[in-house]
Amino acid sequence: MTYMKNALFAAAFAISAPLAAQAATVNKDVFANNSYAFAEVLMPGTSAEYNFNVMEDLKVNNFSITANGNNFGADVGSVRYSVNGADAQALTISGSGESQSGYAFSVGENFSAGDVVQFLFSYAIKDDITLSLAFATGPADVAPVPLPAAGLLLGSLLVAGGTVAARKKK
Repeated sequence: MTYMKNALFAAAFAISAPLAAQAATVNKDVFANNSYAFAEVLMPGTSAEYNFNVMEDLKVNNFSITANGNNFGADVGSVRYSVNGADAQALTISGSGESQSGYAFSVGENFSAGDVVQFLFSYAIKDDITLSLAFATGPADVAPVPLPAAGLLLGSLLVAGGTVAARKKK
């Protein structure tokens, strides 16, 4: 009987070991004028990676990140996130008691077609936590025409208008 128990334990361990430290990876194409929301359950020792492929010029006002967990905030407090390889940052913890939340708002920006925006979350303490990432996209900001170019355009239009008016008088 002991042999059978050990064999079952070994089989269960062999099956579950590769799952213990897995990293979830999400690849998503993003377009202007859409909203995106993602949720994930992070287990201790796991990480999650989100890669957003920008398909057209667009603007993201901000990225909203939230996490909820138990363990008096220690689990949520251990979550680190990084955007596009920047230094890892912690979430701001709120709440009291065993269940607490964490949040972060990452300032958005304009992105060009072909850009890849990457979020990497890592976590390793005790209990599972729920994690969410949400953002909305809009059209990219139109760059204003620089003043010297605007003056050149205005000047050429005035000269062209004067030439047309002079021809009409003849």
